[in-house]
Amino acid sequence: MKKKQLIPIVAIIIICLAGYGLIVAYKLHGNNSFQTATKQDLNAPKIYTLVISKDAIKGPNTVTIKKGVPTRINVSAIDQPETDLSIRSLGLNTSTQGGSVSNFDFTPTKAGTFDIRLTRREAESDDEGTIDKVVGRLVVE
Repeated sequence: MKKKQLIPIVAIIIICLAGYGLIVAYKLHGNNSFQTATKQDLNAPKIYTLVISKDAIKGPNTVTIKKGVPTRINVSAIDQPETDLSIRSLGLNTSTQGGSVSNFDFTPTKAGTFDIRLTRREAESDDEGTIDKVVGRLVVE
């Protein structure tokens, strides 16, 4: 075989080896754009959802979070008039109505266990009383 005939064959072999090397490197080290996105996601808030129906939280009523980690607690009311949900010890309060979602956005700075309170004026009752009770707990570790 002449030198001129070997040049294209050698070029194809080199290109194939380079492609194979890229594939192996990708599998060993992962996609860099994915790793960058993962690092950015570490700063994104941790999201929890509390669903309120009547005068209670449906499902788990304790939320456990980490001190210093940005947090969002979504509050969804299913079937009731305007309701306030608060974590008074942390100065957090939000109002929601049936079919809507509101939230608390915060970064806890102190550890402890805090009451989640539900407050709602009962316009439908004869005495038009107010419900104000502890319906859950927020645990900051």
